Amino acid sequence: MDWHAFRYTIPFYIGVALLLILGATAWRYRPAPTATLTALLVWGIGTWSIPYALGLGSTDLDLKTWLSKTEYLSITFVSLIWFALAVAYSGHDEWITRKRIALFSIVPLITLVLVFTNELHHLIWEHISLEPSGPFLLWKADYGAVFWVYAAYAYGLALTGIFLLLRSMVGATRLFQIQAASLIGTALIPLFGNLLYVSGLTPFPRYLISLTFLFAGMGLVWLLFRSQFVTLLPIARTWVLDTMADGVLVLDERDRIVDTNPAARRLADWESRPLIGRPVQEAFAGLLPARPEWERQPVQEIVLTKEGRATVLEMRSSPVYDAKSQPRGRVVILRDITVRKEAERVLQRGRDELERLVEERTGELKAAASELQESRYRLVNTQEQVRKEVAQQLHGPVQNRLLVVRHQLNDALEALKERKPGATESVEKSLALLEEIVSRELRAAMQRLHPSLIRINLHAALDELAKRFEPKVTVTVRAEGSPATPERLWRDGLPEQLRLAIYRVTEEALTNVLKHSGAATAEVVLGQPTAETISVTIRDDGKGFNAVTMKAGYGSQAMQDYSRAEGGSVTFTSRPGKGTAVIATFPTPRPAAASPQAAQPAQDHAAREAANGQKTLLVVDDQPDFCAYVLEMLKPYTDVRIAGVGHDGDEAVRLAAKHHPDAVLMDVEMPRRDGISATREIRALHPETKVILMSAQHGEAFSRDALAAGATEFIAKRDISAARVRKAMGE
Repeated sequence: MDWHAFRYTIPFYIGVALLLILGATAWRYRPAPTATLTALLVWGIGTWSIPYALGLGSTDLDLKTWLSKTEYLSITFVSLIWFALAVAYSGHDEWITRKRIALFSIVPLITLVLVFTNELHHLIWEHISLEPSGPFLLWKADYGAVFWVYAAYAYGLALTGIFLLLRSMVGATRLFQIQAASLIGTALIPLFGNLLYVSGLTPFPRYLISLTFLFAGMGLVWLLFRSQFVTLLPIARTWVLDTMADGVLVLDERDRIVDTNPAARRLADWESRPLIGRPVQEAFAGLLPARPEWERQPVQEIVLTKEGRATVLEMRSSPVYDAKSQPRGRVVILRDITVRKEAERVLQRGRDELERLVEERTGELKAAASELQESRYRLVNTQEQVRKEVAQQLHGPVQNRLLVVRHQLNDALEALKERKPGATESVEKSLALLEEIVSRELRAAMQRLHPSLIRINLHAALDELAKRFEPKVTVTVRAEGSPATPERLWRDGLPEQLRLAIYRVTEEALTNVLKHSGAATAEVVLGQPTAETISVTIRDDGKGFNAVTMKAGYGSQAMQDYSRAEGGSVTFTSRPGKGTAVIATFPTPRPAAASPQAAQPAQDHAAREAANGQKTLLVVDDQPDFCAYVLEMLKPYTDVRIAGVGHDGDEAVRLAAKHHPDAVLMDVEMPRRDGISATREIRALHPETKVILMSAQHGEAFSRDALAAGATEFIAKRDISAARVRKAMGE
């Protein structure tokens, strides 16, 4: 290795490194057209330059000869790769097949074999020697016959590729002309330099001629980065026309065909015969309209029938003008729109079906809207009827009887002032009348507005409802099913909204019985026909009606509305003279998962009572005035200490857990949570705490439900007293 000469070869190594890197960059654009060929060409030039640079730095003839042979591993295929690149760029990709590549590779492969066996035949190099040139000792050869054959082959490929590129430049845009010219330059520069090198006619040192290959590689790099060579390529006009699915006809001024494509020839059944020069009407046998019709209507639909199959074509006709804006012919585009027309027919059928469905659904929506409007009318009428009845009840019996009580109390007050006899009896009469007003008129009005009793016991609420229709109709309420069924149905087994729906259906049915049936008796039956359903049946012994011809009234529509709100339905069965049965069926609600409850550890009440001689009481009522009355009532008694005051069932449970009272005095009917369910939870968590339930309502049903929930005693609010509360606490 001549280290003095080596420093002059450094530019070669730098160029080689750049070419290898840039070849990898081009390779990344695969499968874009020409990307693979561009990368192989750049790598081929780069790998040729490595042994050439090593040979420049060497002074040994044998080493230089071996390095020259290795150069041919790349150089014999560079011309073939460049030719393939020119063919692909000019739009003749179909020429590049495996068979043709194998055929064109025969000469380079034979040349490569002869290069490495030259010592046996000297067909490539006849004589080899060393020749001084500048700082280098260059390798020189006298070329043999086969070398000139390969040179002619390589030059022929280069010139053919240049011709294809020149032809592609005709009519191309400026960008593609620049690309083609640059690609031609990458061939001409090394081609010219190689001619000078081989002929020995160069005026420059021979080692500088080899730099032309590096210049060609750099030109490819410029193509790659500056003109989007591997990603943006021209598409040949003939390739575009030949691959178009639409038929294209170019006509002259006399409507003769001057150009066409395979798609148009297939439509005319002239694939094997020439069409150029024939009149278009002759070629298409009257398929196309005459020129005047084209000019009047340039876009038309025509039907072509071949072998019994109809093909719908869209014909578009456009005039062609020369540079002086004179008409020179016409371009006709024939597009097969059979599939599109069939899709349009299918779409039209779908549109017609959709319109029919929309019309049907619109009718259904109108009917539903009408029914909704009727429901609104029924709701308004029902609300106004209830308001009217409550107003009449409050204005008539309640108001007038309260006026009587007022006068009686005034008379009693005057008698007491004058100490007249009979004052006590007058006050007692007033209190009795006041009790009757509270227990009958006010209670009936409240139940009419909202039957709060259903929150405690559905059966008791229905019993109270039945009493409203006496004595005109005798109503009985009962349940069918297993012994456990009535308990679950009547008490806390059903959601409050479902209980209300059952109550309202029964109320409407009994109202119809009273108004229309003329019945003497009726019965309300709660039942569970299946595990998935529950029902309420209202039967009467009235005159009945024809269920087929009878028009539904507000009452029956209201029953349907209440049932549907809870996912149920109502059926009516009746015959003239045989009475009527109304059956409302609802889905059985899923039981709520019970949360595990652990009993709280009991307090030592005996020890606590011995310590202070008092018992603690928790007072719970949603009416603050009544709570204040209870506190004032118990205030004189030192053996009772108030632990706290609450206003609903949830607060009662929290305060019981906090204070552990000896007893809880709690109202039954409260918002958010009633006293019955709160009693069950308090007794489960604090078995030692007694619960005393009270209510403005009274009757056997309240007492029964209170005791069943775990209460120690039930006290009607009208009967409440300090003595009774203290007695219940001490038991």
